[in-house]
Amino acid sequence: FLTVLMDEKINEEILDKNNKYEKWMRDPHNLLFALLIIFTIGIRLYYFSMTANQPIWWDEGDYLALAKEFAIPAPETPEWWTHFANIRPLFMSFVWAVFIKFGISEAVMRFMTEVIPSILLVVYSYLLASSLFNKKIGLVTGYFTSIYWVILFYGARFMTDIPAMFFAVASAYYFWEYYLKREKAWGLYICIILGVIGFMTRFPTALVTFGILFYLLLIKKHKFFLDKKIWIAGLCGIATLFPYFLFNKIKYGDWFPAAAFYGKENVTVYKSPAWLLIKYIPEFLTWPITIILLAGLAYSIFKMIIGADVFWKQKSNQINADYFVFIWIALHIYYYVFSIKTGNDRWILLWMPPLFMYLGIGIEKIGKILKNYLPYAGIILFALIFVFAGNVQIKHADQLTKVKLDSYQEVKDSALWLKENTPPETKVMGASVVQNVYYSHRRNYDFGIGNEVPEHTTTKRDPQGRLIDSTYNFPRNETEVECKMVRIKPDYMIVHVFEPEFTPPFMYDYPQRNMNILTPVKAFQRQGQTTAVIYKFNGYPEINESRVNCTAVYERPEFFSNLTLDKKDPHRYKIPS
Repeated sequence: FLTVLMDEKINEEILDKNNKYEKWMRDPHNLLFALLIIFTIGIRLYYFSMTANQPIWWDEGDYLALAKEFAIPAPETPEWWTHFANIRPLFMSFVWAVFIKFGISEAVMRFMTEVIPSILLVVYSYLLASSLFNKKIGLVTGYFTSIYWVILFYGARFMTDIPAMFFAVASAYYFWEYYLKREKAWGLYICIILGVIGFMTRFPTALVTFGILFYLLLIKKHKFFLDKKIWIAGLCGIATLFPYFLFNKIKYGDWFPAAAFYGKENVTVYKSPAWLLIKYIPEFLTWPITIILLAGLAYSIFKMIIGADVFWKQKSNQINADYFVFIWIALHIYYYVFSIKTGNDRWILLWMPPLFMYLGIGIEKIGKILKNYLPYAGIILFALIFVFAGNVQIKHADQLTKVKLDSYQEVKDSALWLKENTPPETKVMGASVVQNVYYSHRRNYDFGIGNEVPEHTTTKRDPQGRLIDSTYNFPRNETEVECKMVRIKPDYMIVHVFEPEFTPPFMYDYPQRNMNILTPVKAFQRQGQTTAVIYKFNGYPEINESRVNCTAVYERPEFFSNLTLDKKDPHRYKIPS
């Protein structure tokens, strides 16, 4: 009898579940969302199969070299360690260190930490936009997140942009859906924790958390400071952030050394706002899409203006989402366009969620207007935009991915050659220091002398032609690099064409002019052109010690490192050629 009752109960539960699934699938928006996820997974698996083992770039090398050092520490602190560990957020390096520590392949590491977050980003973009507005706008936001070429391209590289974007969007979703709409305190706690993790993944991700807190302050006003849940959320954030700050304090003697680097030194300053970033929107999305986006933005701003009093007094929450999204995009535009006045395609990735939502609003409103003149006009417009945008975005992502697929291949090959043909204690000098560290796990040194002092300049222009107000040149000459050679006594040197910014011009022909101390042992070519050469040191330069004091080179004096930038004399520490 009990068995029969249990069987009937189980059957009822199965029927209930089946009914729920059937009801869920009967909603065309849910069916389209399911198709969107299948499409998202398919296109990302396609690019993953192509890029699973592609060579890494410099920025990827920054994080992966740190990860390798965490996983397999060198006998001595690497030369490059303090610089890169000081300026880079470390969360993803710690994550990748776990994979490296346990010998998990690079392909699996790339899939787990880049491809999966890229898929989840689409899911949470849909959920966030659906929660803020409706499922139609959610589908537009999710679809454009799925096909946007910048996301597709960088989602195949060991960069922090896609994981950070995922954490930011997921943070906003839990805040809006669970804390505000469902009044669950844990939604706010998860929001803050994810926001802090996003910050530790990529520092500017904090703008999303600041936007959330500012929005809360606007709707709660003085009650913001009296809300126990907000204080608990703050403690959750501090608890999540504290290990990172503590690590910095123990390791470098500073709670947040990146602040000094980005806030005071080594920062390029522009006089004019970065209007070029605004121009990127039609350039990246095309003008037809941008026009519809602007229509959605105009409609949203119109609602905000006529409903300002309603929002301020919180008489209704009908336009709260418009204010939330506007705060998000306004903070990011202010930071990049008017504050740091620079950026690029991946720096402005967090502009895209609100912009895609405005696009969804524009499509929805234009579709409703056209519906008065043509049946199914909204559906037709929706379909045309999806086909047009999908063709443009995926085509561009496909071309870019394939063009860049084997870039830096010779950097990878030269480092792997050293790994296979030299003992672990080998010292290597070259420009691609972080990639060499990751692939070869040898002791690597760059061409810098360790105590270069920045010199202000006002004559440079950026790639877009904007005049740079001030930036820094690093004084180097051949004798300075030779002093470093004498000090560290490297076993090998790599000269290649891939890092001109980090290769002094005189180093390209240095081996040919000093064949008495350098012998080529391995060359790498592309299309018949030599792109990288490994040289072995047979001896070291002779330094006239009566004329040149190499002590200041490579070993930075204590009195020098303690001076602030305005007290440093660039020429005082420059070794005469």
